[in-house]
Amino acid sequence: MKHNFKNYQKHTHQRGFTLIEMAIVLMVIGVLAMASVYGFGVYRTTKNEAEARKINGIMSALQNKWKFDPTTSTITNSTVNSAGILTGVQWPITVSGTTVTILNPYSGAVTFAPGTITTAGDAFSLTYANVPSGACSDIARNVESNAYNITIGATVVQSTPSVQALGTAIDAACTAAAAQSMILVYSKYPS
Repeated sequence: MKHNFKNYQKHTHQRGFTLIEMAIVLMVIGVLAMASVYGFGVYRTTKNEAEARKINGIMSALQNKWKFDPTTSTITNSTVNSAGILTGVQWPITVSGTTVTILNPYSGAVTFAPGTITTAGDAFSLTYANVPSGACSDIARNVESNAYNITIGATVVQSTPSVQALGTAIDAACTAAAAQSMILVYSKYPS
């Protein structure tokens, strides 16, 4: 019996993908999905860390500007803005007469005021409103080494720089609501 090899090849050739080809495609899709999820997390953290660096930079500039002033009772949004401390910060600033309104990237109000650690006027206070819980945690962790004390919502998570805030306390305070206000107090005289 004579077999025609060409006819045999025609009938046995099937269309579709092999199991190995399908496995390779699924692995590539999985790797791409993991990379995109990881990349988004890095972007979010980096953005929040950049915001924390911005806050630390502003408060450091306040310390340099007013450390020899006997009182910080003049610290307001208006005086901070007119002193040029906020130049390049990229927060929306609205000036209406003597009122200066500053918004953070989360559309919350930013308020500068005199603060008290030991005696009146020996510190600066920054209230940072409407901060989402994820950003709140990232910002608090990145300002804790520079801030004298940190209050998130109604919870004091750091009362002195020598007793830094615990991550669990920060997370609990930040997740108590969808958005929180943070009050950061910086000493007029950095250590």
